[in-house]
Amino acid sequence: KQAAVKAVDRSNTAERLQTFKELSTAALTRSVAAVYVVGAMQLLIQTQVFQLVRLQRQGRHLDEEAQRRFLTLVKALHAGEASILAQLVLRVELAVRKYVENSSQAEKCDEERLANILEGIRRDID
Repeated sequence: KQAAVKAVDRSNTAERLQTFKELSTAALTRSVAAVYVVGAMQLLIQTQVFQLVRLQRQGRHLDEEAQRRFLTLVKALHAGEASILAQLVLRVELAVRKYVENSSQAEKCDEERLANILEGIRRDID
């Protein structure tokens, strides 16, 4: 995208505005998706730690079946385009695009407006 910015740097205003919207959409998508992905990973790790502690308190070791179920869940989270994380990032991107396309660059972006945008994105994702 940086090469696109350099190429657009000398072009007309409409192209520069379009490039700016694309870059802002990508940046906001990455930021919001990171929050959701980190949350999902924390939940996954907490679940595994809980299983380990529970089995340890019972005096048992993590059996192969429990480990296999956990690894199946991990594979489902990040395996290919149909993965849970890929679907999550796609939902985030669609929500962000909806709000970026409906916003005007002329409007002042204060704390209240930003909070409203993020709340709308969160509603669309959830």
